[in-house]
Amino acid sequence: MYNYNTLMGFVTGLNMAAMSRLKATMSEIDTKLIQKFNKLENVMDPSSSFKNYRKALQHSISPAMPYLGVYLTDLIYIEDGNTDYINPKPPSDKVLINYHKRQMVYKVLQEILMYQQFSYSFPPLDPVYTLLHDFPYDGDKRLFNLSLLYEPRNTDPKLIP
Repeated sequence: MYNYNTLMGFVTGLNMAAMSRLKATMSEIDTKLIQKFNKLENVMDPSSSFKNYRKALQHSISPAMPYLGVYLTDLIYIEDGNTDYINPKPPSDKVLINYHKRQMVYKVLQEILMYQQFSYSFPPLDPVYTLLHDFPYDGDKRLFNLSLLYEPRNTDPKLIP
């Protein structure tokens, strides 16, 4: 299954300040694993309106779970960048509904609905399910403080166990 929503969660989580500052810990990770992560990170790169992600999603085999944030961003840009009504050319004083804007919104919603046509009946796979479902989150500040416990600032990386 092509689960881009969860992929974005992992990419975002691993790029948090609390994680990205752990240079000594990251240096212990196998380079092949880092390369794989970099490829996945590139897929979810937000530049050019998520161009890489859109291309990957387009070539995904269904069922797929898209990253909803892209659709929400598209809807915001459609809403903010287009007027609700169009003023026709004079001499008419009628105000017309901007049909093109409605078509753009429909296109985004239609794509979301397309991905909801499939059933996702996966049995829970422990310990992964438990980890993801019950994972405690105490906030960015607490996570950053925990990272400082593992790798204090200005410490020689060789001295970190």
